[in-house]
Amino acid sequence: MFVLLSPDIALSEKTRQYYPSAKEHSQKIKQIAGFIAVEINRRGIKTVEVREFTDIKGRPSAVGKDIAKEFERQMAAAEGRGFAIIKNDAKAVVTGTLAPFKEREKWQIKIKVLSAETGAVITAYTGILKKAKGVKK
Repeated sequence: MFVLLSPDIALSEKTRQYYPSAKEHSQKIKQIAGFIAVEINRRGIKTVEVREFTDIKGRPSAVGKDIAKEFERQMAAAEGRGFAIIKNDAKAVVTGTLAPFKEREKWQIKIKVLSAETGAVITAYTGILKKAKGVKK
């Protein structure tokens, strides 16, 4: 008897070995949230919704949920914040994607702030989350 695994199942097994936790990367996420908060304030946006981040295929994941929660927490704590973070009917929506590479040693994070009315990109950020020291693969 043998079991044939689809690539998606195999990928999910690899993902469990290491993924960036929000706690490991809170300083980097804080920096990103600060940058995004400045841009939101500069444009006079008063309400923002942060959605769960997804993988590159648009699927929700535990990683995306974890990182989005930390991002939302850091946005709420941003210095000089002139906007409210709400769940529905916001003027701007924050979306994000996470994509692993380099044998899951690094993750690319892409964050966009979109106008809820037009869908236009207000601001965006692309960066790298590196595997934190002391984290087993």
